[in-house]
Amino acid sequence: MVTLFMLIDSFTSFRVKADDLYDILEKIAEEIISIDTVMDNGGEVTVYENLNQFVNSVRIEYPDISDYQIAEFIVSYTNQEISLENEDNVQFVLGLDNIHTTVEIIDLEDGNVQESVPAGIFSPDDTWISNDNKMKITTSYSYQFNNSNGDYYLVWSTANWITIPTVWEDVFVIGSNATFDSTYNESGNVTIKDKCDETSCGATSTFISSVNANSTTNGNTQLQYASGYPYLRFSEGGHICTTCLSENVHRTKFSVYYQYRVIANGTKMLYPVYAHKKLALSSLSVGISLDGTPSIGGSLGVLFKKYEARGVTLTH
Repeated sequence: MVTLFMLIDSFTSFRVKADDLYDILEKIAEEIISIDTVMDNGGEVTVYENLNQFVNSVRIEYPDISDYQIAEFIVSYTNQEISLENEDNVQFVLGLDNIHTTVEIIDLEDGNVQESVPAGIFSPDDTWISNDNKMKITTSYSYQFNNSNGDYYLVWSTANWITIPTVWEDVFVIGSNATFDSTYNESGNVTIKDKCDETSCGATSTFISSVNANSTTNGNTQLQYASGYPYLRFSEGGHICTTCLSENVHRTKFSVYYQYRVIANGTKMLYPVYAHKKLALSSLSVGISLDGTPSIGGSLGVLFKKYEARGVTLTH
């Protein structure tokens, strides 16, 4: 027989779960998820393992916690830069058993790497406003399985502007000397946030433009291919508040993310490169060399800056 006391106790228990959701998930994560740090090409790579066991444990112990909430925690806990407004990204995160991730802050004036920072210095929800002209690039991969073809890895990277310029036409490339897996549905998205001026309505507008192998163009965002490897080409949309239609807005976030899968035999690398076009009468051209490094150029007086993150070694 269910008593009133039992119902009240059950309701209170659920309320505590909701209020302390992150603490509950963090406690489970600390018991299950292993974290290690290794050096690679002069920078730190943080390795998270046993993520599938963590997801299954949460689902069994707390069935009221949604997949979105679990994925949101994993993104935060592993310091990823993945927008979960896209449902496909939620399922992508929940399917990862391990994550190897590295973060760099790259100077926008000369394209040189100014510093590398341990994962966790910035959160995915930070507002990217700064006076020091820098970009944050987060590069990650996840070992999936092995068969006669080799080792399969999911690879992804996110570029976040810290000081946000006008984006006429930019490209974001993850070059690699591993074999591109054309059987996988590669995808990506551009996320833009605009803050309306307080003299208008003060609302925040979020624009997400997603593309994948089956739908390669969405507005100003295109998934294209160079030397058989995917990359993103994109430009910004108009500055307008979706609540009051005011054009008196301030851009607070411009983030670019995409992912695909590769097959590796022996030592293979990832080379993330972002190219920002400053002035041109023609488009940027993109190529991938045999060693996996991207080459970006143009004609007719193209002026652009290339921001190269350090190479990342695929390993497990």
